[in-house]
Amino acid sequence: MIPGLAEYVSLRLLRRFVFSNAFLVRFGQFVPYYRTNANQSDAEPVVDLYAGAIARSGLPLVDNRNILEIGSGATNSVGYALLRRQLAGSRGRIYLFEPHAELNRRADASLREDFGSDCLSRVERISTLAALPDHSIDLVLSHSVLEHVIDMDALLASLDRVLGPAGRMIHAVDYRDHFFKYPYHFLLFQAGAWERWLNPGDLPRWRLSGHLEAFSARGFYTEVQDSHSLPDAFDKIKTSISKDFDPDDPTIAIASAIILNTRLGDGTGRHRGPHARPANDPPLRP
Repeated sequence: MIPGLAEYVSLRLLRRFVFSNAFLVRFGQFVPYYRTNANQSDAEPVVDLYAGAIARSGLPLVDNRNILEIGSGATNSVGYALLRRQLAGSRGRIYLFEPHAELNRRADASLREDFGSDCLSRVERISTLAALPDHSIDLVLSHSVLEHVIDMDALLASLDRVLGPAGRMIHAVDYRDHFFKYPYHFLLFQAGAWERWLNPGDLPRWRLSGHLEAFSARGFYTEVQDSHSLPDAFDKIKTSISKDFDPDDPTIAIASAIILNTRLGDGTGRHRGPHARPANDPPLRP
């Protein structure tokens, strides 16, 4: 018997049929093993991660970097923190793409108190990427977003359009089951059962290998800057994984990763990282 399976299934059924997204935004802190979005409270750890990844990528400090963050949540907190750290320089703009969560204006107002209107004019919240001109973005960022995207091809096509010729993308992806006590339990179920009964609606169970293939199909060099797995937790379920997953996939147990994407032919002379895939001809819901 797999440890915790009965509890896991019970919680997943409650999440699927009882707890709405609106409910979790307000009361998620009280739901067992559920974590609320960090953007609702303290964005500094997210921006710490972004700043570290930017430094490791070798991107120079510039005065006018245009940044796009996707999946920014119920406040603009990450945008304000990026502004405070001057990661967009003194003249760059920060766009926060959030097509689903409404802005919590009361919470957001308290986060922007330290900024003058001249600074805040450089932070813009958008609900569609169509609002951005072609090739207008220098850096795309995301944190715990790509694991929720249903149609990666559509999202990457939009990001490809808005990203400049020498643009980069940095994605921090959480590949765990989002009832974090059971980080791999969602790998146990066949697609039909998962989609009918257990999927909360935005957890397509991506593995790192699938994202690497999707990036390569859009013509990006891909480097995994950092990745972590949870071997003890994975050992508890690895012999019972659904046939929907490849047991020989070397990334199947990856629980989190930071992915850097660089355009092919950007003139940097960079080589692909150890997890890169060769580019193929290209075969949104963030």
